[in-house]
Amino acid sequence: MALLLIVFVSILSYSSGAVPFAVVGSDSMEPALERGDLIYLDHAAPAEVETGNIIAFHVPRGKQKQYGYPPQVIHRVREVKHYDVGLYFETGGIATRKDPFRTSASDLTGVYGGVRIPYLGFVFLFLQTTHGQIYVAIVVVSLSLYTALPRWLEKRREKEERVEKALESSKQTRGDIASFSNAMAEYAQHLRSHTAAVQELAETTKELREVVSELDRSVNSGASSEEEKEGENS
Repeated sequence: MALLLIVFVSILSYSSGAVPFAVVGSDSMEPALERGDLIYLDHAAPAEVETGNIIAFHVPRGKQKQYGYPPQVIHRVREVKHYDVGLYFETGGIATRKDPFRTSASDLTGVYGGVRIPYLGFVFLFLQTTHGQIYVAIVVVSLSLYTALPRWLEKRREKEERVEKALESSKQTRGDIASFSNAMAEYAQHLRSHTAAVQELAETTKELREVVSELDRSVNSGASSEEEKEGENS
């Protein structure tokens, strides 16, 4: 990821001329420089630039559209022009004609000092194309997923474990409630049994009371009959 960020910054810096290297993007400087060369630029004041120097310079947006030039060009200085409005350079390629516009000293990026790395510039050229940017975007997204996926899977696993524990706890709670409900049902049945026994005992007691009352009436009736007989005999 850090490497890709460096590449992005390098591309932006290269396009804006903010770093001391540039990429040769055409064959206009052959045989001195070839397309795909990565060259290092020496910092130089515009007044130090001489005819014959190879310089890198920024092309204003209007001239890019008008002449079809890229944002940055590497060409040889053919003539240094001093005007009242400032210093300008007439430039052109070795294998091509003179550029159709003058370059202001303010657009100077650097002067080629003789150090170049062949072919390395093709990487930057590719990354500036639509396909290259798509490729980089795919790589960035892939690396992001590769980095984030393990954490996401770990969080998902932890969430599933919490859900499983919650379900297990819920099952245990339902089991406890079911056990309590069964116990209450058994107790209610027990109470109903006792209630029935009490009611039966009450009925038996009532019957016994009735029997005792009947016996009392029988005894009292017998006693009255004996008294009447004794009175008649007297």
